[in-house]
Amino acid sequence: MSLSLNIEKVMEIVEEFLKRKNARFEVKRFRTRYGLRYIEYRLGFLKKIKIFSYMWGAEIILPRGFKELKSILSVYELKLPEKPKIKDRWDYVLELQIYEKKVGMVKRAIAIRTVMLLLIGAFVENVYPDSGLKFVLAFLPILLLIPAQRGWGQFVEPSEWAIPVLYPYYRMRIRRLKERCNEI
Repeated sequence: MSLSLNIEKVMEIVEEFLKRKNARFEVKRFRTRYGLRYIEYRLGFLKKIKIFSYMWGAEIILPRGFKELKSILSVYELKLPEKPKIKDRWDYVLELQIYEKKVGMVKRAIAIRTVMLLLIGAFVENVYPDSGLKFVLAFLPILLLIPAQRGWGQFVEPSEWAIPVLYPYYRMRIRRLKERCNEI
């Protein structure tokens, strides 16, 4: 639902509604260097309220069962003739920051996993001669396919994990996103 309000006012309405309903929630804010860009209210295992900030207002995505909140926000609904199809600059900046985080996670994961694998390979070589290199070569592809992630033991968003073997793809996306940000 597109709203003709700024993100702070939408947050105020949503938080007031959730407090009135005595709902437990966790707020996660995503910022760019240009300010607040995206807010996520976690309401349980899979329910989330998502608020995106744009130059023309805000957009909110509500899970099922929030008809009362939807009716409260419908007063501020922005009736656009057609939903904007062009991403604005801030969308590209946010996506660029996500891919930069992924590259950092991949670099750390590759470094740590390689060192650990070489140490284990050296130990295997001492115990079973002529099999340390085979061990390293067998497990290296597996370690490059296992995702690296920031959070442990919980479901994480796609922006919080990265697959090491996709490092060249992440670098290419960063290059293209930087070009796109400079064009706009």
